[in-house]
Amino acid sequence: MSSISKNLLKPIEAVSDDGNNRVRVNFLRFALPSKWFLALLAIPMLTALGISAYLTYVTVTASEIAGCSGGQLFDCAHVIYSKWSKMLGIPVSSMALGTYVAMVAATIVTATDRFSDSVRQMAWIAVTGLAIAASLAALYFIFLQVFVLKHLCPWCLGAHGCGLVIAIAILSVSRIPMPQTFSVSGLAAAGLAVMIGVQVNSEEPPKFVIKEYVPVVIPKENPASQGETYVVAPAGIEMPPTDDDDMMLPPADDGFFAPPVEDDFEADMEPPSEDIDEVTEVETAAISLGSTAAYGQKFLSQLAVIQNPRLALMLLQEPVTQESGQMQKQQADDKKKAEMAAKAKQKKPTPRIVQFMGRKINAYQWPIDGKPDAKYVFVEMFDYTCPHCRTTSRALFDAKARLGDDLAIVALPVPMSTRCNSAVTQDHEVHLQACELSTLAVAVWRSDSSQFSTFHRWMFEGKDAPNYQTALAKAGELVGKERIEKELKGKTAAAYVQSHVQMYKLVNAGAVPKLLFPSRAIEGEFTALESLLEQIKLYAAQ
Repeated sequence: MSSISKNLLKPIEAVSDDGNNRVRVNFLRFALPSKWFLALLAIPMLTALGISAYLTYVTVTASEIAGCSGGQLFDCAHVIYSKWSKMLGIPVSSMALGTYVAMVAATIVTATDRFSDSVRQMAWIAVTGLAIAASLAALYFIFLQVFVLKHLCPWCLGAHGCGLVIAIAILSVSRIPMPQTFSVSGLAAAGLAVMIGVQVNSEEPPKFVIKEYVPVVIPKENPASQGETYVVAPAGIEMPPTDDDDMMLPPADDGFFAPPVEDDFEADMEPPSEDIDEVTEVETAAISLGSTAAYGQKFLSQLAVIQNPRLALMLLQEPVTQESGQMQKQQADDKKKAEMAAKAKQKKPTPRIVQFMGRKINAYQWPIDGKPDAKYVFVEMFDYTCPHCRTTSRALFDAKARLGDDLAIVALPVPMSTRCNSAVTQDHEVHLQACELSTLAVAVWRSDSSQFSTFHRWMFEGKDAPNYQTALAKAGELVGKERIEKELKGKTAAAYVQSHVQMYKLVNAGAVPKLLFPSRAIEGEFTALESLLEQIKLYAAQ
C-alpha cells in the first residue's frame, strides 16, 4: 500500500461476539474545506438553483422568458423549446434544479459539525461529483447553443457559468483521493453520455402551445332581487331572452372591436348601417324638394293670372312645355340619384364577423390575406421581424394554397418593439424597424387592398425581413409612390397598428405568432401543415 493510501485510509477491525469473525473496514480520511469556502461556494450554487427553477417554471407553463425573445442571437425560446431542452419529455432545467438542490443539501451536511466526519466526507464527495456533472453538462449545452442551435439563452448561460465556477473552485481545493475523483467523474460522464444518446434519437418537439378559451361566468349580486344572484355572460356570449322583470341584466359587452376612425378613413371600409338607410333619406329628400319646387312654380303662375288678365292670355298661348320639361328633368335627376344610391349600396358588403378568444371583428375592416367571405377565416397576430413568425408564415401560405379561396387570414401585424408596443419590456436589434414595417403594411392595405396579399407575402420572403427602405420601394411599386406616401403622412395606418397592439394585450400578449380561433389560440412556431389544416377546418369555419 502506498504512503498516500496509508495516510488517507484508517483501518478499523470489528470482531464478532464469538471472536471468530473479523471484518476490516477502510474509512476515507481527508481534510474538509473550510466553512468560509463553503459559504462562498453557496453563492453560485443558489444562483444556479434559482435560474434552474425559473427556467423550469417557464418551460412547464410555456410562459414568455423575461428579457429574452426573438433576437437573431439571443433567443431563449428557440433554445428551451428545442429537442435538446428535454430528455424523455422531462425538461433538462428540472434535472439541473434537482442537481443543485442535492448539491446545496450535501454542502450543508458538509458544513454541519453535528454530523460525523465520515458522513461529512461522503457528502463532500457527493458535492464534488455533482459539480463535475454540472460542469460537463454546461460545456455540452454551451456547445449546442453556439454550434447547433446558433442562438443563445442568457438565462441558460448564467446557470452554466455557475456550474463551471463551482466545479473549478472545488477541483482546485479538492483533497479527496484521486481514485474517488476519477470514480465520480466517470459516473458524471456516463450520465451525460446517456442523456446525449437519448436526445440525439428523440424527435423535434413542438415549439407552440395550444390555449383553450373558456368563457368565465361571474356571479353578481342582483340589487333588485333581495340579495339573489344572477349571471353575467362574458364578452361575445348572448344571453337567452327572459320574461322575468326582476332579472335586471346590465347591457353586456358584445366583444366587438371597432377599427380606428379618422378624417381620412375611407368610406368603403366602414361597415354598412342596418338601422338607418342614409341613401333612402337623401333620395326621399331630393324627390320632395323637386315636387315642392314644381308646385310653387304652378302656384305663382296662377297668382299672376289673377292679377294680370293679359298675362293669362300670354300663358294660354305659350305651349305647356316649360313645366313639363322641368318635371322631366327633375324626374331624370331623381332617377339618376336613385341609381347611384342603389349602386353605392351594393358596394357595401354584409359584415363578416370573425370571432377569436371572446372578441369579434369585421373582416372587411382589417387587413386580410384572402376574401373576407371565405369559408374559413381566422386571425393571425405576428411581427414581420419575428423569426418564428417567418417560419410559421410558410405553413400558412401552404395552407392557403391548399384551400384556395376557402381560406382567408385576418393579418394583424403586432410589432415587438417598445417604441409602439407597451406590452414589450425589452428591445432587440432584430425588431429595430418592426413599427415602421407594420405601419407600412397597413398603409398598403388602405391604399389598395387588392395588393395587400402580394405585399404581405413578399415581406415574408427570405430568412430575414427586408429593411424599411426596400419595403417602401416595393409598396410604391405595387400601389404607387404618391399614394403610399400620402397614406403614410396620415395617422390612420399607425392608429391601426395601435389597435392591433390593444387586441394583442386583450389576448394576454405573450409569444407571437398567434393563430386565433373562436375557442382556442395557437402560440409559437407552428409548421405542421396537415395539423394546421385540421385546426382550420375544425375551428375557423364561421
